[in-house]
Amino acid sequence: MVLFLLNRAKTNCDVFVLHKQDLDLALEYYPDIKKQIMNIAEERRNQARQRSAAKVTKIDDVSNEHFQYEPPTVANERDLLHT
Repeated sequence: MVLFLLNRAKTNCDVFVLHKQDLDLALEYYPDIKKQIMNIAEERRNQARQRSAAKVTKIDDVSNEHFQYEPPTVANERDLLHT
């Protein structure tokens, strides 16, 4: 996968790509590092779930009266067309 960045570096820099297969192979030799990475990933997943659940709760807390839909009557539709 190739990513095109819209920003430019202020100085010369090297960009490297680490494919998942290569990371998995390297982590076989460093199980402690793998465990740390997995723990951090799990923490971040939990934080994302909590943020997502909080957003849903906020939406549910809003009164439904703000979301009631009243279809326009024939008279209203005519008024809308002539405005």
